[in-house]
Order: sequence, then C-alpha cells, then structure tokens
Amino acid sequence: MLEVPDVPQIRQCFGVEPQRETSTEKLSELVCENNTNLLLSETSTYDEKKTIAFWKDENAVKALINQWKQHQPLFESSVTRNDVVWAKIREKPCLKPIALASNLKKRCHLAVISKNTSSTDTTNDTNNAEDSRVPIKKVKTRMERELEVWTKMVSEENRKRDEAKERRHKELLARQDKAREMYEQFMTKLLDKL
Repeated sequence: MLEVPDVPQIRQCFGVEPQRETSTEKLSELVCENNTNLLLSETSTYDEKKTIAFWKDENAVKALINQWKQHQPLFESSVTRNDVVWAKIREKPCLKPIALASNLKKRCHLAVISKNTSSTDTTNDTNNAEDSRVPIKKVKTRMERELEVWTKMVSEENRKRDEAKERRHKELLARQDKAREMYEQFMTKLLDKL
C-alpha cells in the first residue's frame, strides 16, 4: 500500500470524493471511489493537509507519481501555478489497451497436431493432411463489409451509367438513320420533279 499526500488536486485527478462522517471515535475510515481508503482525524478538516489517502491500486499511484515526475519542472516553476499543472495531469486520458494478443488458435492447432501424432500407427498421413486442410472461414471485419457494400454500389452505378450511355448512343444512331432516310426521300421527290 502506498501513501500519497491528500490534496484536492490529487483527489480530482483520481476522482476521489470523501464521504464525511461524524463519529465519536478519534479516527473514522471513509471509503471512496477507486478502492481508496481515507483516514481522517476528527479534529482535522478536509482543507487541512493533515489528511492522508491510501490507495490500494498501486498502478494508479505509480501512474500519478510518474506524471508528477514528468511535470516536476512545472511544479517548481514560478510562472505556472500548481493548480494549472494538476489540471494538465487530470485532463490526460488514461491509457488502456486497444486489443489483447492471444495465441489460443495456435494452441488449439498444436493440440490437434499432437493428438494426431499420438494416435495409433494405423492412420495415414493422408488423413492428417485432409484434417489440416479444413478451410477456416475468415470473419470479415466491419471495414471489409462496408468496403464490399460500397464496391457493389459503385459497380452497380457504373453498370447503369454504361447501359444508359449505350442506350443514348443507339437512340442517336436511330435518329440519324431516320433523318438520312427522310433526306433521301425528300431528295428523290425533288429529283423526280425535275
């Protein structure tokens, strides 16, 4: 268990709020958030710096001490106030893992292989080869599914655009043929009159 001074800035950084109790005992134990125990003297007040907070989570305390060491020049600086430095520390997000790496599939595969090798000698290598060739269905990620849908939509739009372009081209050719036929008919009538 590590001991750190109980100041409002540290309380805000960890989100610790004491629950005040009035008891006749000299010491009363208050339970706070984040598995933190706070011992307060009956004669002392919260504003005094005589209170001590005990954090059971050593990683949280180590993270706080690390942040304090990183910001030590700012604490010693006469330009910036300590409140501002604690606010900077408090605003930083906690680091949490994005994903966990696991080798469970590898373990299962190794278990299957060891099971196959420890079986009797009557099994062939062909049976083992057939077992290992079982296709594993790959689960598509959200991005892959969205990309597939988007690709289908774009290809459908391209197909429709090409069909419309081809239809307009055929209509243009039909109009040109009709205009040429009408021109030929008109010219043949003129030639007949002459």
